[in-house]
Amino acid sequence: MTGGIGVGKSAVAEVLGRGGAHVISADDIGHEVLREDRQVQKALVEAFGPEVIGPGGQPDRMFIGEKVFGNHDALARLNRIVHPPLLERLRSRIDAARHDPAVRLIVVDAALITEWGIEDWFDLLILVTAPEDQVRARLRTKGLTDEQINRRIASQLPEAARRREPDIVVRNDGDRRKLESLVEHVMRELVERG
Repeated sequence: MTGGIGVGKSAVAEVLGRGGAHVISADDIGHEVLREDRQVQKALVEAFGPEVIGPGGQPDRMFIGEKVFGNHDALARLNRIVHPPLLERLRSRIDAARHDPAVRLIVVDAALITEWGIEDWFDLLILVTAPEDQVRARLRTKGLTDEQINRRIASQLPEAARRREPDIVVRNDGDRRKLESLVEHVMRELVERG
């Protein structure tokens, strides 16, 4: 499952998880890599300076965001550092879930499936979309300024590029109840596909 920032992928993943899907979050894995991988932390210090490590001894994600969003070269540098170990962990989690007889359906929540070129890892692709005004409103509730929102949106793949590949599109353009109803329908469809 993919989609841009603020479209509601996490909400969709939550509903799919409640429906019995085994959800793997690439964001969560990325946070693990930042927290746990000392080589990644060392490379971040080399790339962005010692202030990249916050007072608690962990990479400061807000600091990193300010450095990379709106700066193509800095974002590419960050991606070269974090994405290889993230993808290694992601692949390992998918493989483990595939070999677990208790897992009927695996959902990978990852914004960058298309950018990573890993579409062939999956049986089908779900694209979550939302109107831009709703995306911006959701991001404001997370404490982002309009300037921060603009930089994050500008740094991601345009929605039109994501739309070329999906098997299912979930348009998150209403309230939570509408989204849950839509996702429950998608869940039934996924189970029927087997």
